[in-house]
Amino acid sequence: MTPVHRLSGRDFDELAQGYGSADAVASLRSGQISRRLLLLRDWLDRTAPDSAFDLLQQADRADPTAVRAVVARPHFGAWVSRARRADRDEATAALSYFGSLAAVAAMRANVDFEIEVEVGRNGLYLPGLGRVGVPPGYTTINSKAGECRVVATTTVDRAQLGIKVPAFMVRRAVRIEIDALLRRA
Repeated sequence: MTPVHRLSGRDFDELAQGYGSADAVASLRSGQISRRLLLLRDWLDRTAPDSAFDLLQQADRADPTAVRAVVARPHFGAWVSRARRADRDEATAALSYFGSLAAVAAMRANVDFEIEVEVGRNGLYLPGLGRVGVPPGYTTINSKAGECRVVATTTVDRAQLGIKVPAFMVRRAVRIEIDALLRRA
């Protein structure tokens, strides 16, 4: 049976006055998390589930509290609402960000994993942990024993690296490894 969230009249009155017990706040939080998970499920049903969804499920099996902590963060609600309304171009960005969310949930659940995510021009944002300054392109995030490594592959102008090369070899893919200061939160 699907759980139903209820708020007593007394708790509602206390919250409306700016107060409220810890139980009342926990009840509101639980309802909000359930709503966000339902929105996520709806969005995933309309998109192609990928490795990020598999990783989130794995994290949920290992430590449901860790996944709910990520889902409870304020930006998650805004993201999932926006993702559900996204057009085709925005959907790609939403899927990329979902990979970052799943990675953070898996790190919090202490699950070993490796996932590839697409990074935009503002770097890789790992909600609740921070931003890693990697160039746009595809980045692999892997975590083992609660420690995370970010490996980005990008194309750079070799002249920027101070290397003298013939004109036909001006651009080259470069692998950048960043030992991020990311540990299980």
